[in-house]
Amino acid sequence: MKITKRQLRQIIKEEKAKLLEQREEPDYALLQVIEKYASILEKDLDAKMSVENRIWYEHPEHKKAIAEMLDGVKRYFAEYGER
Repeated sequence: MKITKRQLRQIIKEEKAKLLEQREEPDYALLQVIEKYASILEKDLDAKMSVENRIWYEHPEHKKAIAEMLDGVKRYFAEYGER
């Protein structure tokens, strides 16, 4: 499974949109925090991975690991919402 930076941004946007649809009254301050966190996560991931390998995003195992991490985050929030 390949995940590019653009796809990572799209996944984050889609998850954000799903959250917005589920809420009756959006908490815009919280959405701004989420947006900021997504940006920080993306920049931090790229910076730290680039130190190891400038074209880290081309390696299938790296993409798989990131996809699994994002799936884990989704599962966590899905479970958190059920509490």
